[in-house]
Amino acid sequence: MSDNRLDVFDILQVSFHSYFAGQQAVNVRHWRVLETSGADVTFDEAAAFFEGYVNNAYRNLMSEDAEFLGVKVRGIFPNKTIDHINTATVKDGLVTGPPLPKQVTGLISLYSNVPGPGGRGRVYPGFPSSSQTQDDGTPDPAYVANLDALALLLKAGVTITNGAGGSADLEAGIYGRANDSFTPITTHLSRTRWATQRRRSDFGAANPANL
Repeated sequence: MSDNRLDVFDILQVSFHSYFAGQQAVNVRHWRVLETSGADVTFDEAAAFFEGYVNNAYRNLMSEDAEFLGVKVRGIFPNKTIDHINTATVKDGLVTGPPLPKQVTGLISLYSNVPGPGGRGRVYPGFPSSSQTQDDGTPDPAYVANLDALALLLKAGVTITNGAGGSADLEAGIYGRANDSFTPITTHLSRTRWATQRRRSDFGAANPANL
């Protein structure tokens, strides 16, 4: 295979990066190539696609003081590739107000038809705004609705096209490192309470704003 061409059965690791005041939030998901047609679709094109695919959805969950940095894509099975990076051109969060404490995060649970921890995944979008929390300390309905909008994107199949007439169809799934398994995502749950990622707190190690 070419290091910059999507082939059928390739599993892609796609990481989404956001940043605020010395800490990054990195969410990692996986897609598998089902079919390709026409001219080659490249990993660089996949990175550009995924950046545009989630940009607004992530920024709708973020304080205006935080930034969506962009996307990193690489092949992890059957062959490993270098990282292919697409930096966001529009970065600022879309929600007014300063962020909640850095460790506070939304939570999406993703499920496949395989029972147990190996058949599910989690996504922790970072740096929600203080204006997105209610008096009882839970996310407001608009935040949960936007969380659900992101979840729908992360569990969906996608088609990546290019100007040369090429296309690649991918399905979203849960990747198992132990045996390189891949199980399609069947459902999700957008949580109505805040979660925490303590490594993003002010007591965590600094994590520079780069990809």
